[in-house]
Amino acid sequence: MSDILMNFNPEDIEKWNNWKWKSRLIKIEGLKSGRLLFYDNDLLTKLRNIYSEGIPASITLLCNYLTNGKCFESAFLLSRVFLNDNDTKDVNLVQAQVDSIKLNPVYKLKFGNDNCDYSRHTVVERILNDGRVLIYDTTAGFAIDYDLWEELENPTVVNVKGKKWIEDVVKKEEMECPEFFKPYPIAAAITIPEIEKYYDDPDEEFAGETGWLQHEVELFKKLINYEEFCKQHEEEIKIKRLQMKEKIEEKEDEENV
Repeated sequence: MSDILMNFNPEDIEKWNNWKWKSRLIKIEGLKSGRLLFYDNDLLTKLRNIYSEGIPASITLLCNYLTNGKCFESAFLLSRVFLNDNDTKDVNLVQAQVDSIKLNPVYKLKFGNDNCDYSRHTVVERILNDGRVLIYDTTAGFAIDYDLWEELENPTVVNVKGKKWIEDVVKKEEMECPEFFKPYPIAAAITIPEIEKYYDDPDEEFAGETGWLQHEVELFKKLINYEEFCKQHEEEIKIKRLQMKEKIEEKEDEENV
């Protein structure tokens, strides 16, 4: 670690440490004032009915393994919850350069000080009926009042995609792959074992003390009768392999005649 630190600009390290301290203070103030909200049961319940590639959004958005490096896809998935929400007046996808990435010395060293494109991050902007504006950051797993987000991230907004754009993309994807917009056991049989491998990974925050990720996975397993499906699927694969083997042997016998 000391060798890595030697490559960093001391000023960059100081700026980063100052930002982390400021971030802690803002988040504490936000929690105390109710202007920073973690995902709650109401949101998770709604996410269970939103599917991406056959997996509930309540699983995808709680799993770092599935979302790491995919802030746009994750924000898009979350935005779908608010399209027909009675408490939501409008919803947008906002792409902005943010300090939590821009000031990180690891990224600055990797991409260079003159390149700010690496600091682009996509969040969900939700405008409530009462005029309150919330920013949902799927990477952090919380919602924060817009003015507090501005204080935290010092964002430079570079692109905004509105509700109509989101609705159009959802319709297009649903027409092309309708099976991905509902429980898809085959996808689950592939994805869930991979998710379970990462339960003990320190980056899987929602699989830690709260056990939220495990809870959502178990709910989905029950919904699709996961264990029984996997058994049947394995049997089908065995039968297909046996049939393929028999065909190969028959072909070889014919060639040897």
